[in-house]
Amino acid sequence: PIKHFTLAIIECSITCWIVLIYQHDDVSSAYTMSWCGTKFVNHSYN
Repeated sequence: PIKHFTLAIIECSITCWIVLIYQHDDVSSAYTMSWCGTKFVNHSYN
């Protein structure tokens, strides 16, 4: 489903930008990136 794929990209981009802007510590960034990755994979296979 290409729609889900696109939504995942948008969702993750927004989330990651918010985190980059508001949180500058590595732990939060790493956590968010892994969360984004998980969400992305879930969207890709559903």
